[in-house]
Amino acid sequence: MGFETCGPNEVMVVSGCCHGRSLFVPGGRCFVWPVIQKLQRLSLNTMTLHIESPNVYTQFGVAISVTGVAQ
Repeated sequence: MGFETCGPNEVMVVSGCCHGRSLFVPGGRCFVWPVIQKLQRLSLNTMTLHIESPNVYTQFGVAISVTGVAQ
């Protein structure tokens, strides 16, 4: 390990010795001690979810169709 780098679309999470809490490094570099610290990478890319719920019933028993998009 040693010096680790990441691109602008991800974040590095360093945990273990020498930090009271996890260290978050978005798009940059940091030093990671081998065996003593752990490095994890998380993507910051946008994910799009398409949600469809056909025949959802309201509290009055009326059937409706619901479509949604979440990012």
